[in-house]
Amino acid sequence: MPLRPHNEPTLENARKIALRMLETSARSHHEIATRLERAGIPLEIAEQVLAEIEERGWVNDTQFAQDWVEDRADRKGYGTRRLTLELQRKGIAQETIQETLSAQDPDAERQRALALAQKKWASRDENGDTAREKRRLTDYLLRRGFSYGVIRQVLTELSLEAEEE
Repeated sequence: MPLRPHNEPTLENARKIALRMLETSARSHHEIATRLERAGIPLEIAEQVLAEIEERGWVNDTQFAQDWVEDRADRKGYGTRRLTLELQRKGIAQETIQETLSAQDPDAERQRALALAQKKWASRDENGDTAREKRRLTDYLLRRGFSYGVIRQVLTELSLEAEEE
């Protein structure tokens, strides 16, 4: 029996690659498939490994998307647009993305945007140009992935709060 070269793509090597990826953090099906492809693992072996780890529940794109949205929305304060883009980059199906994001509390996004905006608004130059500050705040919230509708609501709330002071 001839010896196989050390780096020949085998089922065992493919499993090691996939498991190494999962040791550090949860991954999407697409991320693991891409890594196996880059490692030169033949498609049929990659599909077998992916089927095995999905069967064991180690890879589940629906759960991955839910966890990703929860983490990034709460910890990073991202809006729906940014979350959608990130999940698309992770190879999550559009249907799964829509289901995950539609399950979120609609007011939670506005609350996240308002909390971020209040921090920025509180640190603004009191003697500065209010219109300029609003533009800067709008740009900041757009980069965080909030829609114009949410931003408009937040700016209205901030303006009302400023009038009350």
